[in-house]
Amino acid sequence: MLELLPISQQIMNTSYLTQKNSEFSARGIERDESKFSNPDGDPRGLWMSRSILGLATKEQRPNLHYDVVDPKTGRVFLPN
Repeated sequence: MLELLPISQQIMNTSYLTQKNSEFSARGIERDESKFSNPDGDPRGLWMSRSILGLATKEQRPNLHYDVVDPKTGRVFLPN
């Protein structure tokens, strides 16, 4: 029988599906859940809002920055 471990037993924001086994352990660090809440009563549980904007510059992480081209006009939008 497989069981999904509850959020309090998840490590580093990763859900583990395991067979119930008292010898199982996952290496990692405990996640600080003090930043998580459920203000809207979402049945999926605790969550937190985060910015999806990257903090690295184009020079620091060139593989994370892409030009966007409007397919109708061909106009190129460069990343900030």
